[in-house]
Amino acid sequence: MIAVRRESANNNQRWTHGGQWKSMQKLLEKLKINSTTVYPSSRSSWRVPFGTGQRVERFLSHKQNEYLLYDPTSFDILKAWLKIFNANEIETSNQYLKSAREIHPELSNFLLEQNFEKDWNRILKNSTNSKQLAKQKQKWFDGFRTMKLIHYLRDKALPQINMFEALNGLFMQLEIRKDFFWHKKDIPNIDIQRKYLELLRELT
Repeated sequence: MIAVRRESANNNQRWTHGGQWKSMQKLLEKLKINSTTVYPSSRSSWRVPFGTGQRVERFLSHKQNEYLLYDPTSFDILKAWLKIFNANEIETSNQYLKSAREIHPELSNFLLEQNFEKDWNRILKNSTNSKQLAKQKQKWFDGFRTMKLIHYLRDKALPQINMFEALNGLFMQLEIRKDFFWHKKDIPNIDIQRKYLELLRELT
């Protein structure tokens, strides 16, 4: 369950929904948020299609393996794409799609399914300056489409992997080594899990 409150002198609204991506995206276009704190609820719930409540419920019922994370390679693909797409150099849709194929074939397939070629040509036609074009880039490849890409890569090429294998890979990229790192296929005990959590907290 994700709750968001917007307060102003004449307005006090509260949305409670499982991951209201579209509402959040619209909100961020209007407001500047410098800091925030999220308090996930520990109670189970099936009132929303996804979110913390459903995950807690699934974990308690042992219906599926909750010790899985997205393959970190997905985020390497995302990083490489954003570096090209957000660069100052403006390219044609064909050039962007060619670069996407070189990063990963499924990235290119995703962009094609998202009508990138048609949308980008329209954006180029309607944008009168670089500032407007940069804004349109962010609007087109927003948080919701980013989530769609990660899910697309998960379903087409990079299935989720063991949580601790994924975390070990992350820490290796950061050149962090700890004696408690878990390299077995089974799930480590709660004490080791807590050490992973504490290490993640130190990084943030």
